[in-house]
Amino acid sequence: MKDMKNSVQGKKLAVISLLTAFLAVIIAFSNGSVVKADEADGTANITLHKLQYSSQQESVQNTGGLMEFANSTPLNGAEFTVYDVTADYYSLLADSTTDSKNKEKAAIQTLEDKSATYATADKVVGAPQVTADEGTTTFNSLALKDDTGRDKVYLILETKTPNSPTVTVKSVPLVVSMPVYQNESNTAINYDIHLYPKNIVATDKKEIDLSNLTAVDGQGNHYSVDGTSKIKYSITVNVPADIELKDRFDVIDVPTEGLKYVEKSLEIAGLTEGTDYTIYAGHQLAANLPENYQTLYQDGFENGFYIKFNNKDSAAIQALAGKALVISYQMQIDSSIVPDLTINNTAYVSFDNTVVPNTPLTPGGEIVVETGGYKFHKVDSQTGKSLAKASFLVINKAGQYGAFTLTNGEYLLIDWKDALAEATTLVSTSTDKSNLAIKGLKYGEYKIQETVAPEGYALAKGAVTFEIAENSYTDAGQIMEIANTPKGILPSTGGSGIYLFLAVGVIAIAGGAFYFTKGRRKFEA
Repeated sequence: MKDMKNSVQGKKLAVISLLTAFLAVIIAFSNGSVVKADEADGTANITLHKLQYSSQQESVQNTGGLMEFANSTPLNGAEFTVYDVTADYYSLLADSTTDSKNKEKAAIQTLEDKSATYATADKVVGAPQVTADEGTTTFNSLALKDDTGRDKVYLILETKTPNSPTVTVKSVPLVVSMPVYQNESNTAINYDIHLYPKNIVATDKKEIDLSNLTAVDGQGNHYSVDGTSKIKYSITVNVPADIELKDRFDVIDVPTEGLKYVEKSLEIAGLTEGTDYTIYAGHQLAANLPENYQTLYQDGFENGFYIKFNNKDSAAIQALAGKALVISYQMQIDSSIVPDLTINNTAYVSFDNTVVPNTPLTPGGEIVVETGGYKFHKVDSQTGKSLAKASFLVINKAGQYGAFTLTNGEYLLIDWKDALAEATTLVSTSTDKSNLAIKGLKYGEYKIQETVAPEGYALAKGAVTFEIAENSYTDAGQIMEIANTPKGILPSTGGSGIYLFLAVGVIAIAGGAFYFTKGRRKFEA
């Protein structure tokens, strides 16, 4: 009997155990997607991985974990700020007329679309941080709940773009609603969240207009210019998406020695000088260039220009945010030009009062631009002695006459004239190895015509052809001799030589008279 009683009690216990286990299973299944409030307490870290692209990318959902993105490059120097928008989020939920299923999505979308409205200074969490070390930065210890037990909601904004490269499209606002679960899990909270904000960056460029340059035969992208040429350049600057927040916006152009900005040639479509920007050139340049730009000083620097943009106050400039701005202008060689050396100029774009490490912009890639010159040696044809004060004209293939300016003993071409009266007369000096130098000519054939010979010499007849080519100025073997022949030697008036001639003449005449008289008498006899 006792055994039977124990058996019944055992069966009861077994049934109770089974019911308990079954109830536990039911509870487990019914609460599988629910996390108790105490489990979501504490903090989480959010690490941003800043990526840059050259074009718009398809939207990819962040998983909260580590991810890989093809064709991306980390971007350092981007500033991010976290804002606590928990109260705004729940207020949007309460005011929403959307069905309950989509209320959360609608509230988050509103926070993203009107991020500037909700990102106020009183909601900033901690200090803004800047991406570094392969484009990363981490916001540590972000609370998962507020004081009332509500899940926290954070808005993360890119508040300042890097100064280089230029960011034309900032990353979209990021709204994070806590807690975040680990990927493909409904129970495991992710306390180390990884997000991948993306930027579109653009590269500034500088170009040269080749239409008015003379191509050098057989030398690919090799061009020559003369002193009459206006070399046209353009700089394309990609205006940052947050241009109004930049410390400053400057463009500086530094030419090589001998190349000079053509005054009043600069144009910027859509902007007004004096209102949207100020340009400094020539003697104004040194006086107005910011101190941090002084490293740009070099030979020919003051032949360039400096543009200071009014990015803080100009509505026209701020309207260009994320767009391209094109600066066009002209340069021309001047008297300090050295023939046969490459002519170039370098532009710098700066948004932070420094030109380093911004990449300098030079035009053309493999394009080489030069100007040519030639040296002549006016000499005595018999002795090889240098002769001064011979006068010349330079004539081009079109029959035009060269107009030159003389600086430091060298003639620089500045124009071609149809009228002879407007031409410049070039005069030789007494220099030993070359006593007439011209420069600032395009490659090609020309003629030099002597118009006045040195005193005591016959004028050289006919024009002489010479060719401007690469190294025709710097190669000593290219110096052309133009010789003059001395005129016949005659005694000076009043000199002793004339009396000798007179005496000889008198004797000859007397002798002739004597012979004639004596001979006649013999014939008559």
